[in-house]
Amino acid sequence: MCLSRSNEFRGFEDDLINNASWQDKDAVLREIGAPILLAPIKETLTAFHETLEARFKAVNQRIDDGLNKHIKITGAAEKRRWTLAYPSAEEPVNNPFYSQLPGIAIADLLWFVAENTGFLGAFSHVLDRYVKHEPDPREILACIVAMGTNMGLWKMAEVSSLGHPSMATMARNYLRLETVRAADDAITNTTAKLPAFHLYDIQDKVHSRRDGQRLETQINTINVRHSPEYFGLQKGVSAYTLVANHVPINAKIIGTHEHESHYVFDLLYNNTSDIKPERHSTDTGNISQSPPGLIVLRRTT
Repeated sequence: MCLSRSNEFRGFEDDLINNASWQDKDAVLREIGAPILLAPIKETLTAFHETLEARFKAVNQRIDDGLNKHIKITGAAEKRRWTLAYPSAEEPVNNPFYSQLPGIAIADLLWFVAENTGFLGAFSHVLDRYVKHEPDPREILACIVAMGTNMGLWKMAEVSSLGHPSMATMARNYLRLETVRAADDAITNTTAKLPAFHLYDIQDKVHSRRDGQRLETQINTINVRHSPEYFGLQKGVSAYTLVANHVPINAKIIGTHEHESHYVFDLLYNNTSDIKPERHSTDTGNISQSPPGLIVLRRTT
């Protein structure tokens, strides 16, 4: 059974033009503006064949001349063979540029970010008006690291001078969706003001994209699902993240069985940061409507 007004369950015929319009096939093809569809198929295939053969010859010639550094040729005549040149174990994993940067502790990094963005001010007490003491920023940062790295509050208490009861109380009172989102927006908005932010623009426009990352979970929640492709016999969720230029601006936890395209509009529309993407790239599975003024680019690869 198909539903004509559904994006997910409608029939294939609902995406096609009606039979009456298809009677004047040439007019429809001219309206599309694709000259390749108007040319005879034999001529098109012949042109493709000639182009492909030319590319084959050019690629093989570069290998014979030794210009392709990724191909290794051994032997001669009938015993001539080629293999891919894999990097040796001695080659560095990272670009040498990063070795020139000094390493710092994660605590120093968090304090630096807090001083320049003021994101710690976004963590307010759940009772708000009835609180008579200020939160300890050390405990807030410790809770963020413990939860963000899956270390847990018990382990963090063991390796630090902070007690587990006070950290647990801090996490219950100050760390919730509203405060974490406000803290993220503070960091995001400050990052957007840096000159390097616009180096990632495409044609002078802020460009965004989204992708889901599958994460195995230890606790059952409403979004946790089995997915043999990603978790085997275990269960997990999909962390669906919206990134503008190089900065994550919104995220949502969804089930691995859910179609990601159903949440594109949600991520874009409910973006509370100051970064407003002007272009958004998706794959061909994206069929949700875009907010006004937003250009949706579809890619097929």
